[in-house]
Parts: sequence; C-alpha cells; structure tokens
Amino acid sequence: MFESWSPEQKEVWNCEIEYWESLKTGNAEKYLSLWHPDALFWPHWVEHPIEKLFLENRIKQDLEPSKATVNITPEAIRIFRSHAIVYYSSNYLYVEHNGSSMDRKDRIVHMWVYEHERWLIIGGMNGRP
Repeated sequence: MFESWSPEQKEVWNCEIEYWESLKTGNAEKYLSLWHPDALFWPHWVEHPIEKLFLENRIKQDLEPSKATVNITPEAIRIFRSHAIVYYSSNYLYVEHNGSSMDRKDRIVHMWVYEHERWLIIGGMNGRP
C-alpha cells in the first residue's frame, strides 16, 4: 500500500509515526507540537469532544516514557489539497512501571491540515473494534 501512495500521503503517514513515537518516548513537547492550536477531538476516555488545552494539561502531567510495543496499520489516507484524513488501526501492549500490562486495539481517525509548511492534527477520534 505504502508504495502506491503520493508523496503527501507518505508525509502524513510519517507524521502519524512521529505521533506514536512521541507518546512512546514520553516527549510531550513533540507530541503537542503535532496538534493544531484549535484542534477538536474525541478520545475514547472522555464522554465529549475536547480541545487541545485539555489535552495539554493532561499530557504535561501524565506523559512519561513507556515500555510499549506499538503497531499501527494504515487503512486509508485521503488528501484534499491542504487537508488529509487518515484511518488506521493500532495495536499496542503497554507495560506500566509497576509491571502490569494492557493490550489494546483501537481504530483511529485523524484529520490533518497543512499550515505553515507542516502537517498538524485538527481533529480525531478513536474507539475500540
């Protein structure tokens, strides 16, 4: 699939990889830099959509390096001029510092905008299959 993608699709997919690497390494600054200031999204762990400020507060407080194994599989990427929509699945095994682990599968959608010569997440949602 990757071989048949346009350069823009590959660029957006590489941003998704950066997204997961920043979470795995606990790099809050890098993670938050991928989000547009006006982003609106709906993670599985909240009842209603949230804005970036809510996420910033949580990430700065809770994000730390993990011993997670993450596999992400693209399902579809569509580019619309300066916007992109990405559908993919994630499967990760997360190991807590106390040794407990969690195996989780999600379906994820991210909407990206190309602004100031870079791609930024403007929206998203995830859920369990």
